[in-house]
Amino acid sequence: IKVKSNLKGFSRWMQSIHKKQVPFATMLALNDTAFYARNKIVKETYPKAFDLKVKRFPALVTRVKKASKKKLEAQVGDLKKIGLSFLSLHEEGGIKTPYGNSIAVPIGKLENKRNLRKKNPPRQVMAQKGFIIRTKKGKRVIFKRRSEELEAQYLLIPKAVIRKALDFYKDGQQAVQAVFQKNFENRFYRAIQTAK
Repeated sequence: IKVKSNLKGFSRWMQSIHKKQVPFATMLALNDTAFYARNKIVKETYPKAFDLKVKRFPALVTRVKKASKKKLEAQVGDLKKIGLSFLSLHEEGGIKTPYGNSIAVPIGKLENKRNLRKKNPPRQVMAQKGFIIRTKKGKRVIFKRRSEELEAQYLLIPKAVIRKALDFYKDGQQAVQAVFQKNFENRFYRAIQTAK
């Protein structure tokens, strides 16, 4: 009985497999992980941070740039810069400054009705015979006349403090740490099975 060993050939095969399949498995695992993280952020992180009136907003701003064999890096985020400044401010907290002279904050009946704010933005209210009154305390308020009554619409302020509310980076990192190892093992195992 003769037993022949092909350890050298097996070793070369394993090295070849490692060289070819590890980057491939890593690429696929990175992409699997990126889409998992995106799903968690869209479905959990944003709803936890905001009272979303536009339900599609998280999915619109949170995109995935997939990894490739040449570039083993996947990205998740506002890659089209749709709401970058807005999101960064809510991620870190800070001071919101106006594009013009003031920030218009809904008050009165508009305060908890953001859908009405879209129908009656400050400029439209002013165009429809709205006017600004300065209160005794020095605050500037946009009013609109309704029949015989005046209705406060917006308070004009020079800046606003935005509290930290969005845990994009924290939740994203936790999602990656939770699944990447398992994703890599699954992808590498499949790559080995199909390797020639």
